Amino acid sequence: MKEPLTSRPRPKARYHHGNLHEAALRRGRELVALFGPDALTLRGLARDLGVTATALVYHFGSRAGLRSAVAAAVLADLEKSAFTEAIGAARASPEVVGSAWVAYAEKNPFLYRLASGEGWRDQPRVPNGVDAGPLKVPSPRRVLQSAFARRTRRLGLPAGDQARAELYSFSIHGLALARMDGAGRDAVAHALGQLAQAPPG
Repeated sequence: MKEPLTSRPRPKARYHHGNLHEAALRRGRELVALFGPDALTLRGLARDLGVTATALVYHFGSRAGLRSAVAAAVLADLEKSAFTEAIGAARASPEVVGSAWVAYAEKNPFLYRLASGEGWRDQPRVPNGVDAGPLKVPSPRRVLQSAFARRTRRLGLPAGDQARAELYSFSIHGLALARMDGAGRDAVAHALGQLAQAPPG
């Protein structure tokens, strides 16, 4: 008599080289998007992927290291999508970038909170019991500021206008947080519309 299917152990997935790292980042984002930053643990993710927690420790060092890596991946996706939309628009502007950025935060509040440092920032990364120092992942505001500074000409900014890039980054990040905390959509949209006219400094 054959063993019932339900009692058979699930075969472990086979990962080669960097595949596990990418699979962990992808599944990690899914878990955070659904359940929040606290749902992202080494053991839970390892169970989902069919590997040992030790395999994930090899790639990420600790739970804080895993969360910071997922946060960095979220920020990379967010920057690419927001600025790609802006550059493709008829009139690329901070308003276009800000609208895309705020829309992402509104649609993915758990991911944006993770990207902002919830659940991992200011925690030491401790691979194999050795403190490797603070985690090196920028905040969403820093990512915005850097992206604006790199794209000044394409976004209609004077080249090298760091003060304006900083103003835009503070404002857009603040409006994203405000929208997540319940600020009205119309009020946030109005503030974004006024952003390009605001003087730097």
